[in-house]
Amino acid sequence: MPSPENFNEVLSLIDETAKYHDEWRKAQGEERKLRHALKKGRSIDYAMWEQSLAAIRTARKDLDASFEKTSASAEKNFHVGPHSRNGKIHGGLFTGGRTHWNPILGTEETFFKVERGKDSPIYLRFQKKETAKEVTLGQLLDDGRVVISINALQLAAKARNPAILASTLEHESVHFDRMLSQDGMVGHAQNETAAYQRIIDIAGDIGLDADHVADARSNVSSRLGDVNLQGWQSHFSGKPYRAQPGSKDYPYVPAPDSHLDGWSAYQGRLKAIEKDQNELALRIAAVRSGADPWFLRDPPNARRTPPPGASIHDGCSTPGFMAGDVYMPPMPCARILPQPPADVAIPAVPAPRPILIPVRASRPLLGLAGRICADPSAAHSQPFHDEYAFAWYDATQDVSALPKCQREIYLVLVRIRQEGSPDFNSAYFQAMAENLNLPQAPVFVPPAPEIDVPVRPGPATRDCVLADGRRCIRWR
Repeated sequence: MPSPENFNEVLSLIDETAKYHDEWRKAQGEERKLRHALKKGRSIDYAMWEQSLAAIRTARKDLDASFEKTSASAEKNFHVGPHSRNGKIHGGLFTGGRTHWNPILGTEETFFKVERGKDSPIYLRFQKKETAKEVTLGQLLDDGRVVISINALQLAAKARNPAILASTLEHESVHFDRMLSQDGMVGHAQNETAAYQRIIDIAGDIGLDADHVADARSNVSSRLGDVNLQGWQSHFSGKPYRAQPGSKDYPYVPAPDSHLDGWSAYQGRLKAIEKDQNELALRIAAVRSGADPWFLRDPPNARRTPPPGASIHDGCSTPGFMAGDVYMPPMPCARILPQPPADVAIPAVPAPRPILIPVRASRPLLGLAGRICADPSAAHSQPFHDEYAFAWYDATQDVSALPKCQREIYLVLVRIRQEGSPDFNSAYFQAMAENLNLPQAPVFVPPAPEIDVPVRPGPATRDCVLADGRRCIRWR
């Protein structure tokens, strides 16, 4: 049992993490509201939206740092965690890969794409459930990634008992130890039985409340029939039990693309938000630099409808009308322009001299995008702007395989060329390239020396415990 000081230390950190989570959610809501208002053309200070974006980044950084400190304190003060913090994965599609114990915070359903060189990528899913009957507290993914749901911290904060977070960490550590063991995770039922049994064993040491202990016992007893049957099968066959792909008891992702559809939809939502934010950032940069606000004009053949409450006969005598799906507004009232007196001679204006435009060799716009990514500061150079005006492009070209920076810069350059912009904004494209060139967080951890992993006795796996009102709280 942790001392009162240690107990309060972890509880205080849980409260801090929950506070940062609330601030992050609030900043997200504020940014979304301002972004939608700006898209609809409402008059809102651009700086307010930029501040909301900065608030999101700051709050998320504080949230992740606070959770890392909180989980480390819970492991230390409640004496929970895996037997080994790194090792080789046994079982599933990641067999032979190395991983290490490093819990991360899950705030929403998230999909991960894990690249494997020449092999097909594997798509993983953190499933955050939060219903009246079921709540996700944690989940071990097939690559050894441990995700602890914000639900675990919120429940601990509400109950004023950090043992809920500690028991979640211990539950996932049982799965982690088995994943690194020589046999790996042999089946869902055994994995969850061992994990819940471990919670029962340490409940008195960490101060877990009686309701959670009772629900853990219920989860163990509900799987004992399957576990005992598997034991008898192993006894009579002379072979150790191991669930196979396709079985409901299989504890791993059965195929690399099992969550591909979910990942694609998830990426679609993220890219839609990123597109809106990039367009607003471009608008702000151009307005501040005094550039032609071409982006404030509707694109050619944009779908229009009469404004709410407007009469189709607004105007003088010519009403507005629909041409297909395009709304043609009413003709404006005619105005009489002042004319000079008839007896005043109007001096002749000499014809302007013809402007000779030098012929330039046309270069691909795709190459310009690549050079801006290679040296973002060069976006300010006059030769780059001259090249933009004459560069050619193919809007139907598939650029999905290009590096992210070159692809995103190229797509924006194509878009502004299609909409008639004679030039591009140097400051915006420099900032965009610098942001896209920032290093991405690695998916796998660096190799570490292999450590023999002791296997806890007894079977092991995933599911739930009943909280207040008999609500099922799920570990995965």
